[in-house]
Amino acid sequence: MQEQYPTIFTKRGSYDGRKNLYSPVEYSLDREQFEVNDGRPWPRLIRIKYAATINPSSATRYIEGKMSQDNHVITTLNACNVAIRMQPMQCAPSSHDVLE
Repeated sequence: MQEQYPTIFTKRGSYDGRKNLYSPVEYSLDREQFEVNDGRPWPRLIRIKYAATINPSSATRYIEGKMSQDNHVITTLNACNVAIRMQPMQCAPSSHDVLE
């Protein structure tokens, strides 16, 4: 989706494979639904809804022992985990490229 709509997704986000897309910027969305062609016989309809802004300082305070674990800390750590896992996949060549 991010490749099919580069003017909207100007900075790539990290998708957790389920329902969350973590982005380093807030996207300027002119709509909430996107048609995505991912190789299936029919396009998929993807809906995007803004959920929350993540404050990384909550994770820092948690790691320093200045804050107890709460939903903000868990969300921030999940976003970091997804971003770390996505980086190798975004940089590695696809299996299609390797076979050619």
